[in-house]
Parts: sequence; C-alpha cells; structure tokens
Amino acid sequence: MYRLLLVIIVSLFCAQPNLQAELAYSFDYASTLWADADKDGIYDDKDNCPNTFNPHQDDSDRDGIGDVCDDDDCACENEFQMIYVCQQGITRRVYCSALSDPDTFCGPCQDQEQQEEKEQVCAECPVDDRGNIRLCVIRTNKLINLQGRCDDLTDYFDNDGDLVDGVECGPCTCAMINDVDTDGDGACDSIDECPNNPLKTEAGMCGCDAYDSDGDWVCDADDICPGGSDKIDTDGDGVPDFCDVCEGHDDNIDRDGDGTPDGCDICPNSAGDDSDGDGVCDDLDICPGGDDNIDNNGDGIPDACETSKCAVSGNSEFEWIQDVKINDWFNLTNDNGGYAEFTDPSLMFFPGDSIELWVTPGFIDQVAELSYAIFVDWNGDGDFDDQEERVYDTRSLRERGIDMVVPPFAQPGNICARFIVNYGRITSACDPCIDGEVEDYILLIKDGGTSPDPEVDPDGDCDQTEESFNYELDRSLQGLNDGWGWTSAWRAAVNGNPSAQILQQSLSASNIATVGQKLGVLTPTGTSYMMARDFALQSQDMWLSFTYMKRGAAGMLELRLGDNDETVMIDQSGALNLAGNVGPSLPSNGPSLVVLHIQRSGSQDQISAWINPTQSMVLTAGNAAIQTAASLDRDISSVLFSFAGVDPVGTTEHYIDEIRLACTQDRILSDQGGNNPDPVDMEITIAPNPITNGANAGITLSNATFLQGTLNLYTMAGAMVLTQDAVAGLNIVPTAGLQGGIYILEIDTDAGRVMAQLVVQI
Repeated sequence: MYRLLLVIIVSLFCAQPNLQAELAYSFDYASTLWADADKDGIYDDKDNCPNTFNPHQDDSDRDGIGDVCDDDDCACENEFQMIYVCQQGITRRVYCSALSDPDTFCGPCQDQEQQEEKEQVCAECPVDDRGNIRLCVIRTNKLINLQGRCDDLTDYFDNDGDLVDGVECGPCTCAMINDVDTDGDGACDSIDECPNNPLKTEAGMCGCDAYDSDGDWVCDADDICPGGSDKIDTDGDGVPDFCDVCEGHDDNIDRDGDGTPDGCDICPNSAGDDSDGDGVCDDLDICPGGDDNIDNNGDGIPDACETSKCAVSGNSEFEWIQDVKINDWFNLTNDNGGYAEFTDPSLMFFPGDSIELWVTPGFIDQVAELSYAIFVDWNGDGDFDDQEERVYDTRSLRERGIDMVVPPFAQPGNICARFIVNYGRITSACDPCIDGEVEDYILLIKDGGTSPDPEVDPDGDCDQTEESFNYELDRSLQGLNDGWGWTSAWRAAVNGNPSAQILQQSLSASNIATVGQKLGVLTPTGTSYMMARDFALQSQDMWLSFTYMKRGAAGMLELRLGDNDETVMIDQSGALNLAGNVGPSLPSNGPSLVVLHIQRSGSQDQISAWINPTQSMVLTAGNAAIQTAASLDRDISSVLFSFAGVDPVGTTEHYIDEIRLACTQDRILSDQGGNNPDPVDMEITIAPNPITNGANAGITLSNATFLQGTLNLYTMAGAMVLTQDAVAGLNIVPTAGLQGGIYILEIDTDAGRVMAQLVVQI
C-alpha cells in the first residue's frame, strides 16, 4: 500500500510543473530534506555541478553537466571529433577544436534562441542572489507564494514573456486582493479568524483572546491546574494530579489551614506542626519549646517545664480536692491519690491582672470542717516561703478561695500555684502531714504588664493597651490573655448558638499596622456573642481604635465602655451610631478603621468618631464623621464588644482586630502604606447558591474592570480550600469533597477585593 502511494505522488509531481514549483517553494528552506554542498543556492538534486559554485548553471553542451565542471565540453572526447555548434546564428558541423572560438556554442542555434527567450521571460521579476524569482498566485481570496528558477515557473508566463492573469511578481501582499493584515501575522483579515491577535489565525475552542497554554483541552480561564492536565485526577479530590499537594488524599481537607492537606500533614490540627521539634504536635504539646519526651521523675510534666518546688503529698482516703477554678478556667479533678500537677496554656497572666483562685473539697462520708491553703511562688524559687506567697488560708465546710491581683514583682516565666485541702491545720506549703490532697498548677507570668512605656509616656500617667489576637489559631477567646496593658483576660458570654474563634491573618486596614491574627464571630439570626476585658487608663482624654469588617447577612456591633448605658454601635445597615446619633456607613467592600475620641469633662463628655482617617489627618471635632455629648461613667475601666445576628434568615460574619486604647492620637495610628484596596466596580453572581455537594458552582463576574485576578475559597475558619485564576464572565468552581456549610468566596484583583458567601449542602 505504501509503495502504491509513493508511485502516485511521484507521478503527480512529474506531471504537474505548477505542483513542482509549489513544492519546491514549500521545501525551499527545509535544510533537513535538501542539501546544497557548494552553497550556490541550487539544491544538490538540481545542481548540474553540485560541488562547484555555479549559481547561473551554464551548460553549453546541454549534457546536464555544468560548464564549470564539464571536462569534455559538447561531449567532445578529442579535438578531431565532429560536433554541431552555433556560430554567428548559423548551425554548423565542426571539429571539437573549434570550441576555442568564444563565439561558438554547443548545440544547434534553435536551442540557443530558446534559452535566450527563457532568460528574457525571467527579466520581468527580480532575481535574488540565488538565481530565484518570487511569484504570487491569486486564487479567489487566497494568496499562494511561489519561489524557484525561471525554468521551473515558465507555466506562469505567456508566449510573450508576460505574467498570466492572476499572477504577479511576489512576494504576496494583502493589498493584491484589496485586503489588509491588521495584526501583522501574515494572514489577511478576510481569512484570519483572529484579525486583531498576531498570535492566532484560528480562534480554536478558546476564542481569539484566550488560550489553552498547557494543551489539556481546557481553556486557561477555566484551567484548575495551569501547566498540567486537568483531566487526570487519580484521587478524585477535584485537584488534578499535576497540582496535587497530597497525592492519594483530599487536598480540600486542611483543618489547621497551614496549606498542607490533612492526609499529608503530620500535625493536622496544628498550623505550626511541631514547632519545638520534639515529635509532639503543638496542639498536643505539654511543654511548648521543650522536649515532651524527657520526664525523669515520671510526673507527666516534661523536665523543660518542670517547676522547682518541694515535694509533698497527702492521704486522700477521706477528703480530697474536688475541683479548682482559676478565673474562668475550671478543672474537675476528683481524687488523685493525694497529689496531682496540672498545666494549661490559658493560665497566663501579666503583673496587674486580676486572678481568682478557688478550690472545692470532696468527702467520702459527710461534710466536715477542713483547712484550705493556697500558695503562689511569685518569685519562682520553689519554696513558697517568701513574703506574700501564702495568699490564702482558712477553715470551712465548703468551697473557698481568693480574688486578687498579680503583684508587680511576679517573676516572668512558669511559677507554681499550690492548693491544699487538709483535715487538720496546714503548717506550710511543704507540710509533711497532709490528711487530704495537694494539687499544683503551673501559671505563666508574662513580661510587660501595665507599666507605662517611657518612650511614649515619660511621665508615666498614660498606659497604652493593645490587642492583636495573637493567640493559637482556632481557639475560642474565653480566658485568653495577651497584648499589652490589659488588667484581665477576656471574658465571653453567648446567647443562642454563635461561634467565635481566632482566625488566620490580620485584618488589613489603611493607616494602621496589623500583626497576628483576627477574631471571627459567626452569628446566626437571634444570637449574640459578647466579649469584655478590663484595662488601665488613667487619663481623662482617651482614644480608642479598632479594625472591623462585616459580611454575610444583617448584623450589628455594639461597643460599651465601662458600665455606662451610652454605647457606640455599627448598626445592621453598617452606619455608625453614637448614643443614638446616626452617622455615615462603613464601606462594605473590606475592613475599616474606626477611631473614637472620648474627652471626659464631668457632666457632659464629648465623643467623636472617624471612619478610615488618613495618617496625615489631625483628628479634631471639626472633621469628625460624627460626634455627640453624653454623660459617661467617669471610671471607665472595661471595654465590651457585642456581636449580634439580626437577619431573619442568614448568618452574619463579624471580624475584629487591632483594638488599641491610648491617651494620644499618635499611639493608635501608624502608617501601613494604605494597603486597604479601593472599591471594585464588580458584581458577583453565584448560581446555584446553595449548591449540592459534588456539583460545580458558576461564578459570574459582571462590570469587571480588571485584567487579571485570583478567585479564593475559604472556610469560615479562614482555611483556604482552593485558589484559581478569575476572569470576567463565567468562572467554574468545583465543590466535590467540601463539607456542608458556609464558605467565603473572594475575588482579589490589582484594583481591589470583593467577597460573597457560597453555601454547600450535603
């Protein structure tokens, strides 16, 4: 079959001079198919002297061997051989010796005349340095370029040596058919499917302005995995193998949000994995920063976190410690055989913080009067004998304890609080005769406290209070205590079934430097989450700022200072409200910085508020967004935030970050360089929404003015589920493998950011 095909091709080639010329042009520069040993522009298969430079191909005797390499001109074998020549236009038969005459040419004169005619034909189109001419054949609306020797292209000339109709000297131009080539790609607009794209002459499946760069038959705009095939997803997690982070597991399940799917995460519940390298994940680490595996005394507390103290134990046969309460942290212990030691990361305090230490006894038979004693090794020397380290002792029938303040001399680091319940009197923290039980609790005292910053406040009368929510991720706020200048841990109260937890990354607002994480509060309709904390601020002139963002359904934020009924509110429409005076609304497209100035003067205090003030702005009552006069509690010592859901159907998301209190404006504002994105003229439509798990969500972007962007999908906890390129028009988001719930859809562009909710139903 192949042999027959070859015969047909050769026959066609020999029978059609035009076809020869077109093929000759097609392969003109195909050096891998045609050789030119003497570099004279004539390929070896047509060169009459392939190894000797002779671009004109002169062959006087017409024997197929060029003159420059023909040793026997006119096929002469000797000088007495008779040959036909042309002398002065007359054909004569002469000896070969006559060839010495320069006017004598081999062959009859008629052949010479024909050769001269051919040369005359070639004169109409310019000849290049290789002896070739170019022609352009015009067939309807199509242009064909030809290149070759005149001998090969004679069919395109008439008997007078003129080009026939439909043929012009080349190369071809679009003007020959009254056309243009707008994009300069060599294809005239009439036959160019993409006349404005120089990289495309055919639209293909992606259109003129889009591509399938990785060749997987998925256009770049819809490509889940640029650079690899979207069609191969071995583990069925919706992430193609080429982009699979965790092969064989679902890439979409990442509980700690560290970017490593649970299937390949050595610590799936800890974003920091094993930060101290002891082989124990951070969420299970008893001793952060130390080796949990070294516990020489076998008490369950690693040596690196062991607090030096005297050993003591009791006899808990008849009475013991039932539970211990430290602030809002509650530990039900029951009988531990006479002694136990406990640690918890929330037992963290600054000097000046309020601390509650309470103990409840347990009995085997009946209630009896017992002795209670609480010791705290404030200086960390392990003996409980120093001044003020026996913080409480009494005899009683029921629970007992003390509310106090962490003293300023408390040593930063791990210290021990010892609780003792005894049938008899308690002589010391190391009493060898305890008829009851002893429990030790490790407290972390942090450096910083409420001491004023001398660089900010040299007179020492203006404390600065900050809160960046820089805690362990996914923790609730209850009992957490970090930041600078607070005098208590956070206290939280809920109504209904809201949820709140520490989320990744700070809110990014203009004119304020953000660090750490943020607090996210999810409030379904009819629910509220309240959080409160105490601070120390002696000045009568107080500044308060915080970063806030709300999205989802309708909800509101209420801020209360001290016990006064006058409040600051961001209502369900997003408007700022000071004690009933309604001001402007916060922008809905991202986080906002809210600044409050409270000037306490007695009966009529002044409150002023600003929304996203610039760094250079001097904040005065004259340029305030809203202000009011109200009678406030003169002893403001706490701040309470209350987040409520008021939408009859949907759930509201609240985010807050960077709470700052100070005596001067400069202490609450710091330049971030304006990283809050400008509003984006873009609308997001999600269909269907809610969506059934496993189906694809269609995300339509209208009024989009950006050229490129990113589409991100997050869980409510802030963990990224997927990311892909975003384009104007329709975007497809796969939801296979997602758990049911609410997800945050974010479109991030150079021009700004917009967000929407995507609901997945199982």
